Formats: sequence, structure tokens, C-alpha cells
Amino acid sequence: MKLRILFLALFLGACMKSEKQNSPKNYFDIPSLIDQQIAYLSSQKPVFLKKASFSQESSQQESSQIDWQKEFKAFKDCDLNLPVLKDSYQVSENDTANMYQTQDPKATVKSLVVKGKNQPEAIYLHWVSENAFYKTEKWLSMHFKDQKVVRYEVKGYQKLIFKDSLLFQIQAVAK
Repeated sequence: MKLRILFLALFLGACMKSEKQNSPKNYFDIPSLIDQQIAYLSSQKPVFLKKASFSQESSQQESSQIDWQKEFKAFKDCDLNLPVLKDSYQVSENDTANMYQTQDPKATVKSLVVKGKNQPEAIYLHWVSENAFYKTEKWLSMHFKDQKVVRYEVKGYQKLIFKDSLLFQIQAVAK
């Protein structure tokens, strides 16, 4: 009996996962793009020059040993295709870019611009999260050449109640 319940649970879990993976995407699929970049960068190990600043402190480092999963987490977290966000974004396009914008308070990604029609040349994201105790706002960008990331940036601030704002900026460029 326990074996049947376990089998049923595994079967239903696999069906749900398959359904989620095969569900149509309403908007640009940022997590898939980032997964492709992570796979490429992890295998090729290109050298990036990374500059980081947090309020008054800054550092600079050149490396090919980068944990790309961790490095691109902020980008991967910007998924417009979550079920709760269905029909939340207004989509507009012109000759060079597609734009996605929302006023939905449930959405942390307030806007996305994908420059380039057939293949992304750049993506620009505006991300906001706030409650009674804090507000965090980030602007993220990633630039591509030949479908490979060559530059990315995350900048923004975090304001905690009764504290000064913490400003941060991370820039990285392929060497």
C-alpha cells in the first residue's frame, strides 16, 4: 500500500513538473536565457574583470573561476512567466526591442527591455521589492555578442527603516 502511494506521488510530481516545463511562455523567458549563459560560461571559463562597490567601499577582481549560478541569481530570479503574473505585463515592441511593463504590486520585475529582435543583444530589468521595513530597488543589464554574455551590471540600493540607504553596484566585462 505504501509503495502504491509513493509511486502515485512520484508519478503526479513528474506530471506536474513536465506540465510546468511545457507550459507556454507569455513573456520573454529570462531563466532559460540565463541557464544557457551559465552552461556556456561554466564550460568555457572566460576571464571577466569584475568591479563591485557597496556604499563607500569598492573592489576589483579579474577571474575565470566564477560561480555563475550565484553570480546570475539576481537575473534568474526575474521570471515574468510565473503563474501568479499571468497577464500582468503590457507588451510593446518597436524595430529594435520588446518592452514588458507592469503596475502589478505582486510583480517584483517592473520592466524588462529586450534589445534585438532575433537574438538578444541586451536585456535591461528594473526590479523592486518593498514592505513596511525596507525597500530594495535594482537595475540589471546584460549585454551579448554572438549570443554570449560580454558584460553585465547590477546596481541599486536597499533602504531599511531607521537606517541609511545602502548603495551597491556590480559591473563585469569579459576580457
